[in-house]
Amino acid sequence: EGDDRYRHRIWRRGPDGRLTDIQPWRAGFWREYGFVRDRAGTMFWAQCPARHCSIHRRTASGSTTIVAADTGQFMHQIQWLTASATEADVLYVVDGSALRRLDAAGRVTTVAPNVGTQLMGLWPTADAVYVAAYGANAVVRVRLADGRVTTVATSPAPWAPSGVLVAPDGHLWVLEYSTANSARVRRIAPDGTARVF
Repeated sequence: EGDDRYRHRIWRRGPDGRLTDIQPWRAGFWREYGFVRDRAGTMFWAQCPARHCSIHRRTASGSTTIVAADTGQFMHQIQWLTASATEADVLYVVDGSALRRLDAAGRVTTVAPNVGTQLMGLWPTADAVYVAAYGANAVVRVRLADGRVTTVATSPAPWAPSGVLVAPDGHLWVLEYSTANSARVRRIAPDGTARVF
């Protein structure tokens, strides 16, 4: 709310474009992270009470299971998750400063142990995951083959990225927030030229 007070709500956008509150505004942080669906329509979300996280899966038929839980080593600081762009039942998860992969059998592997700080939005492609590294004022690319982390864009002060996507034409779209709580979208072309929307 601009004065260090935080609220949260859960809303749904219907096929007609109408927004409906599932849970109205409440004070504080919500300790569940993300609602993501893979190509098969399976929904995943993380619950993190007292930093002991578990990842839940709900199939299109309504069957719900826990596919991974905090082992003391993995999945205890989940901040973001997204479904694979090419594989069903595969998730990529920000866990503290690490990027982890969760497969259909619930196996957790580390793609890269130290991607950065205050990691936010993820965008997977066939060979990499793009990460909005808010704490570094940068968008980084994590190569799936070897976990190599490369900076692909930086946000000029006072801006920092909180979301990212890669369009089919190669443009990078970055959602940015400023230290004054303003928001903007910036499109970066493959040649490096940028436009603010």
